[in-house]
Amino acid sequence: MQDAENAPAADDGAAWRDVFVAYYAANAPGKASMVTDKLMATWEGRYPTLYANLIKKYGELGKPKAPPRPPPRKPTLGKPSSGRAEKGAAGDALDEHREAFAALVAAKRGEAGLAPA
Repeated sequence: MQDAENAPAADDGAAWRDVFVAYYAANAPGKASMVTDKLMATWEGRYPTLYANLIKKYGELGKPKAPPRPPPRKPTLGKPSSGRAEKGAAGDALDEHREAFAALVAAKRGEAGLAPA
């Protein structure tokens, strides 16, 4: 459908369904499954308005618009993190736990008769 002269009557749901399926197949193939009975019932009598909205969003039939670019990412504050905890109060506590864990492992290895690591 190129213009309003070739458009089906506003209440001809079967003809409009064909128009929408053809439109989506040409301009947004991944969205073709959206043409359902529910969509047709929701827009009943207002199919020309839906078609105009599709053209605004996806472009003229056979001339799809490029998808919009995502907004630029906001810069992070400070330097990028390495994913490791920085030294300080938390880093010192981690070292203390590491030493306690190593002591527990050594004690269990000794109980099991294994050589120290």
